[in-house]
Amino acid sequence: MKMQVAMIACAFSAATIFMSSVPAQSPSPDPLQPAFPVRPSTGGWYQAASNFGNLNLDISDSGIVAGTWSTYDDHGLAWYYFQSTLETPAIEEIQAGGIISRAEFPLYKVVSGSPCLICAYAPPVVAPSGDNVRIEFTSSRLGRFVLNDMTTIPITAWMQGAPLFIERDYSGDWLAVGRREHVDTQGNQHHEAIAQVRLERITGPEEYFTEILLEDTHPATETAPPEAGARRYRLTCIAPQETCGIVRTWMVPVEPYACTQCGPGELFAMLWINPGEAGGFALSKDRAQFGDPAQQGYNLYRRLGDARIHGERDRLLMHSKTGTSSGTDLLEMVLQRMPAGMFDSNKLWQHGRLDDSSQVVP
Repeated sequence: MKMQVAMIACAFSAATIFMSSVPAQSPSPDPLQPAFPVRPSTGGWYQAASNFGNLNLDISDSGIVAGTWSTYDDHGLAWYYFQSTLETPAIEEIQAGGIISRAEFPLYKVVSGSPCLICAYAPPVVAPSGDNVRIEFTSSRLGRFVLNDMTTIPITAWMQGAPLFIERDYSGDWLAVGRREHVDTQGNQHHEAIAQVRLERITGPEEYFTEILLEDTHPATETAPPEAGARRYRLTCIAPQETCGIVRTWMVPVEPYACTQCGPGELFAMLWINPGEAGGFALSKDRAQFGDPAQQGYNLYRRLGDARIHGERDRLLMHSKTGTSSGTDLLEMVLQRMPAGMFDSNKLWQHGRLDDSSQVVP
């Protein structure tokens, strides 16, 4: 085998991890739509370079959005309430326009109430303001606040990254759960996967060279490189061996098309998170390590369709959908961060099964 790539690929049952096409019930009503939507951060949102004020919102598990907006109007300070439903576009719309979710609602203004903190309590009175708002979220920490379809203000979630908070480092051990769907005229082939993976920070130069691979059943897709300042990681599959050993089956069938001059270990899986907490994924090669040392940077090879990754604190979501000559493929992966010491790779997995032993690790 000409490459060793760290990724995940297998099906998961209650007792055994294996790779197979199974006539299983898809976890989503539409097998070609993600089962895990990307959600914006709850809490405060702001725009430092304007009089926007502060938007505070909460999102229920069922997608109900409610919150307050404190800002300014012609009379000075103003306080508004709102409630709506978070809408998640189809993956095709997300790939085309970059909006992961949106909410639209009328504003209700507080028109009277207690004038001070220690005054006698008077319940606030709210009334329709006549204004309407649409919020378009482009990642878990970035969005656009559109007032009356006229004024658009970029907004950022508080404490979710620079400049108010140091950017989140996604290095460490993760539990990855994923599925791959292939739908064609014969029906749906459903695969499931579970594995332990590790993300290790890449600190090399920010130089990228896109490589378009030879086309087979998957159309070639040019990989958009990481943005300046992106956090880049090497994705390594740790266990079980059965999952890590069949990585090629979940990526585009790149071998022997990808990097025909590459030797073992030259290709690896690069994951990157741009400053807005959205990023991508691609096969990569360190040009300086495997090639001319004077050629600094990384080759980026075709990925599976338009593969996007979104960071949500201790969770990473990967969605990808692409058409092929034989049908349509959807790849969905959820990575959940595990605390240090949670995994022991030598004892957690045994013979392709989850180790249910209750013995104390010496």
